[in-house]
Amino acid sequence: MNQENETIEIDYVSPLVVEIKNTSDEKREWVLFGFNQFNQKPNFGNSEDIKITTLDGIDYSSYFNSTSKEDYIIGKSRYYSSEKKNIKAKVFYHENNIFNGTYTRKQLDLSILMDAYQQQGDIIDFTKIFNMSASHHLSGTVQPNSTLCITFYPRKENSKIPRTSGLNCAPVIIHSVSSIKTKNKKVKTKNKPKTK
Repeated sequence: MNQENETIEIDYVSPLVVEIKNTSDEKREWVLFGFNQFNQKPNFGNSEDIKITTLDGIDYSSYFNSTSKEDYIIGKSRYYSSEKKNIKAKVFYHENNIFNGTYTRKQLDLSILMDAYQQQGDIIDFTKIFNMSASHHLSGTVQPNSTLCITFYPRKENSKIPRTSGLNCAPVIIHSVSSIKTKNKKVKTKNKPKTK
């Protein structure tokens, strides 16, 4: 019986690149996302010295507001800064569930989560899947007069996350779906003559 061709779809999703700039002469804390907690706060819960921009031309507020309607699932992250103290600082993942009144905070130790094949001193890549909804946010610190750049690679179901480490260049934005068709082949074998 003939079998139909099998189609496999691989979806590479465009990453979100966020730049966090500290314009003050002192170390400052930064927060990203957390719509439920920071929607009514000025500068998305950050001090006025923190400037948050994205590198794709879309205002950060659009991403911030979109988490109130749709979860943003992150599959891989890249932390980059010319100031090495910024990527060695502690990063925290928060969940503030207003419906059941629970609050949790988990530390993301970047030096431990760092991908094993990495060799750069100013970049940390790590592969960890976590959800970023209206109830979740990230926080950390940034050194005086310095910039921290974070790239989030979103993950869709059944998609592959591209490898980024080993490249000393800006992240490549890939947004395409490719199909690979495989066809089952029949292998014919000749009948051996019967032996008497």
